[in-house]
Amino acid sequence: MGSDNIFHKRKERLVADFKRRGHTRQSNKRYLIVCEGTKLDQIYTLGKPFFAITSTPSFEFWLLLHFAYTDAPFHKAGKKSVGQQVIAQLKQQPQFKHYDKGATNTFALLASKLADAKANAKKLRENADPPSASQANPWTNVDQLVNALTDNDFDLFEADHA
Repeated sequence: MGSDNIFHKRKERLVADFKRRGHTRQSNKRYLIVCEGTKLDQIYTLGKPFFAITSTPSFEFWLLLHFAYTDAPFHKAGKKSVGQQVIAQLKQQPQFKHYDKGATNTFALLASKLADAKANAKKLRENADPPSASQANPWTNVDQLVNALTDNDFDLFEADHA
């Protein structure tokens, strides 16, 4: 009799068939959403770029752009932080009178004004002096993320950071 163990070889082949195989699909772009005044243009981690989505001085500035264009800077005043100043201005809108961070109905309240916010954000970037997120107050490019997600237009970020 030979030294080949046919049962053992068959078992090894079955085990190999059930092993996880590496996933070979192309990886998606990675986005880092940065709010509350952190000013980053692009971050690299392990050689893979993150495109920073910023809203300075806070995410609520993006919400304000749904109502009107503004490029007025925000500053700390008294005991209110810069972010609290933006929220105070947002609360002047009737539907946001009782706004709190993390509110779950925000998108529903603003959906009809999304086109206005995107146009206002684009205008803000075009008129920015200096034209850089790291030095501007106010600044946002949340509209670019919204466009990328709604239009599947992920090449938008390659043009901005090429």
